[in-house]
Amino acid sequence: MSGRKSGFEHVATKSSNAWMVTFADLTALLLTFFVLLFSMSSVNIAEWDEVITALSKKLGEKIEADDGDDGSDLAVLETFIPKAVDLEYLRNVMSNKLQGDPILSKAELQMKTDRMVISLPSDSLFKPSSAELTEAALSAVSVLGDALLVIGNRVDVAGHTDPIPISTWAYPSNWELSLARAISVASAFRNAGYTPGIAAIGYGDSRFGNLPRDITEEKRYELARRVDVIIRQGTGAAYAP
Repeated sequence: MSGRKSGFEHVATKSSNAWMVTFADLTALLLTFFVLLFSMSSVNIAEWDEVITALSKKLGEKIEADDGDDGSDLAVLETFIPKAVDLEYLRNVMSNKLQGDPILSKAELQMKTDRMVISLPSDSLFKPSSAELTEAALSAVSVLGDALLVIGNRVDVAGHTDPIPISTWAYPSNWELSLARAISVASAFRNAGYTPGIAAIGYGDSRFGNLPRDITEEKRYELARRVDVIIRQGTGAAYAP
């Protein structure tokens, strides 16, 4: 007989960290699933922030590798990057979102060549000659802000007024009033958790001539007092008129 050893020969192998890649992919898929669920309903923002913070802290801790070296940082907030979505698909989602709120249901949704415009009536959002959102309007705008959290499309906000001139200490002209109202809506989106760059524009009554002329003057003035939420076709790096 030869001098070969009988039985199984045990070879010590160093454990691999390849499982961390699969774990990271699974975490990203689960987060994407929960975010999609979140976009289809109104969720308490404070509770949502607590969940995100807890997950970020837990998964963001450095995982110690078997060889004693530090592993990668798995931060949830850095894993999920919203993508720009098709506007036709987004129109269906937004239509359902708008119909579910008494104030947002008064908004008009228009599809343009490269953008979707949601026109919010200022008469339902603000008191006359004011740029401060009412409590009901603040809640409604936050609902709209929730839906913007999971899309990567460029979003801008534009304020408009009717041609009746205004001259107060706070708003010397219609331009200041329209800009202040656009800023109020954009700020509400920020408070809802929307973090990408967003432009607030004030047009005053400069776009009044673009409104339909086959409607009553009263209706034209009502349509003129609005805040447009403009959702672009792509991500966009800066505001483009």
